[in-house]
Order: sequence, then C-alpha cells, then structure tokens
Amino acid sequence: LSPFLAFVASPNEDWFFQGFAQLDIPIKPLFGSFQASLALPDFGITLPNIGEAGDIRLQKLMRFSLGAGRWIYRSPHSGARGGRLRGVAVTTELHYTTTIEDAPLVDVEVLPPIGTVVPATSVQIGNISNRNDILNILFGTSWLVGQTSFTVAAVAPLRDDDDRGFEYELNASVDRRF
Repeated sequence: LSPFLAFVASPNEDWFFQGFAQLDIPIKPLFGSFQASLALPDFGITLPNIGEAGDIRLQKLMRFSLGAGRWIYRSPHSGARGGRLRGVAVTTELHYTTTIEDAPLVDVEVLPPIGTVVPATSVQIGNISNRNDILNILFGTSWLVGQTSFTVAAVAPLRDDDDRGFEYELNASVDRRF
C-alpha cells in the first residue's frame, strides 16, 4: 500500500518543479526458506540437511522526492506536429528514502550444537543494518519530439555504507503520448 501526496508547479514557461511524499506499507509478509548442509568427509562428519521456512516482515518506508527542471529549448511552433523537436529540458532531483521502524530479523539455526564443545550456529535474515537513510541525486535531460519524449538520466548515491544501495545508475526512457 503506497499512499502519496504530490505536487507540480510551473512559475513561468521556462522552470518547473515537482515533488512527492510517499509511505510504503507492506500488507503481506514475504515467505522465505533457507537450506544448508554440512559435510566434512575428512573428519567423518556429515550432518543432515537443515531447513527453515517462514515469513519475513518487511519494514515500512517513507520516500521524499524533490525535483527542478528548466526548458533550455522550446519550439516556437505550437502543437505536436510529427517529428519536430518541440523542446529540450534539463532536470535535477533529490530522492530520500528512510525506514520508519526497526528491522524485524529472523534467526535461523543452521548448525545444531554438538555436545558442549560446539555451540549452535545461526544466521539472521532481514535488514541486518536495521535502519537506512538513502539519499540519491539525479541529473537528466529530456527531448520532446512530436508526441514522444526521450529521457536520459544519471543517478548517484550521496551516502556511504549501508545507506548506499548502489554505485551509480543510468536510466533511459521513451514515452509516447496517444
């Protein structure tokens, strides 16, 4: 479930602004399973396959986006006549996503205890960094040709470590109005 509030504004013919706030509320947990086996033939140890399965509850997210753009070329011809370059715009956007609750983690025992010598070994499944605050910046350009817009944009994270979801991203899209 993703309710949102958005706006768009054009204070004049050259500039435009847009933004939104969105809450992501998972309505159904993910079903996950884990399987492991351990065999150490040199030591004569073979443990049976270990399997766990269950639901993993996702965290709620809050997303904010704010963008600004400027038309650097607008055709003096009005209308959407076929094939003619109607406009070129440059844009920049900031995108912020944050977790709004602690991460629910699931402990999965992958190795049972062996007597009193080897304790049980488990792994945690879920967002082990617990909370994230992801901030990305986008720079792009769009060309409006007839009824079609062509957009290319580069996205880069502004945070490090667990608050960085990727190194960089290049997006391209083609939108045709009918």
